[in-house]
Amino acid sequence: MKKVVLILTILASFLCVSNAVYAGTEYSVSFGNWDNPLAGRMKTNTEWNYLSAQYQINHGKKHLGVDLEGYVGKQVYSIERGEIIYIYIDDSSTYNMSNIRIRYYTDDYDSFTVIYGHCEAFSHLKVGDTVRRGEGIGNITDYGIPKHLHFEIKLGSYLSDAWGQMSSNKNPSDYGWVSPEIFLGYNDPS
Repeated sequence: MKKVVLILTILASFLCVSNAVYAGTEYSVSFGNWDNPLAGRMKTNTEWNYLSAQYQINHGKKHLGVDLEGYVGKQVYSIERGEIIYIYIDDSSTYNMSNIRIRYYTDDYDSFTVIYGHCEAFSHLKVGDTVRRGEGIGNITDYGIPKHLHFEIKLGSYLSDAWGQMSSNKNPSDYGWVSPEIFLGYNDPS
């Protein structure tokens, strides 16, 4: 029950509208005062969505985030004021798993963590730093086709190395994951 209340609290805390491109179509996106993590229009594909059946068929695991198209070097922004709790820099030139995790709080002081995957933090940032809403935090790295930002939300503070995927026989909501699409507000315009 507390998880449902927290999700509703997060939704109630953040309400505003912007534009996105979803599977090639423009959609209304509700950020609720969140800044768009990529600035401008977002583009994704149903294959890369949270718990996508197609992703599970292709990869044999459940997808825990949504992949937002970008390009290597595209700047990524903090969606709100928060604290950096984890930075991992991967030096590989391809299949780069760099990621940044930022803890945010709802108006009721419940925490949630956003994982910005395939994103290399700017060198001046370190764990413990507070970032402002809309502040640049890093750049998309070289991973996958198309290049993308993996955007994932987990209730509470999350420091485990695991992210991005979960075994097909587990329920992500049992472990605190929630659909980023709820918060990014993909809505069918028809």
